[in-house]
Amino acid sequence: MYLIVIYRLTQNQASASTTEIAARLAISQPSVTEQLKRLHSRGYVNYEWREGASLTPVGLKIALATLRKHRLVESFLVNLMGYGLDEVHEEACRLEHYISDRLADGLEKLLSFPQFDPHGHPIPTWTGEIAATNQRPLSTTEPGQRVLVSQVADWEPHALRYLLDRGLKPGTALTVLDRVPNQGPVLVQVSDQTVAITFALAKEVKVTPVPEER
Repeated sequence: MYLIVIYRLTQNQASASTTEIAARLAISQPSVTEQLKRLHSRGYVNYEWREGASLTPVGLKIALATLRKHRLVESFLVNLMGYGLDEVHEEACRLEHYISDRLADGLEKLLSFPQFDPHGHPIPTWTGEIAATNQRPLSTTEPGQRVLVSQVADWEPHALRYLLDRGLKPGTALTVLDRVPNQGPVLVQVSDQTVAITFALAKEVKVTPVPEER
């Protein structure tokens, strides 16, 4: 889980701080520091005090292999078992550590080789490749722009449920109405309602431009 959290946090930044990792895992910072030291000694992460942590090539390989299983399990649960988007993350966290590579390959074939999980996250291939996208955080979108939601964060169920209850899920079209300065909320229009999204959550929602009509 440490490797996955570091991978996610370093998608848009060079390193992950102990504060960020502790918040994601709901673990104390001293405990995170000790675990990072152990992972560093085993060659899984690069870590220096006050510099944060990043993955080594070995750590990245393990993180991507685990994420592949996690996201395939989520896809299976949503697409074939009828789970909701806000119900699968914890289930997948438990199962990802127990399914074999062979079973992961079987799930991938059963699901017709999906490139993205139900939350919009790319599913790594068995070789560690990830589909390229042109998505960007909702927090960087200018007022007046119309975009499609392509990805929502799955790690915090209450935040995800807030988005889903207001119709924000992959494939939803919305218009950005305003961005309050100094990392204030982002106001968007979804159908006929105005929704306020905190800056922190807006960073976790990824969007793509609405295709131009021909």
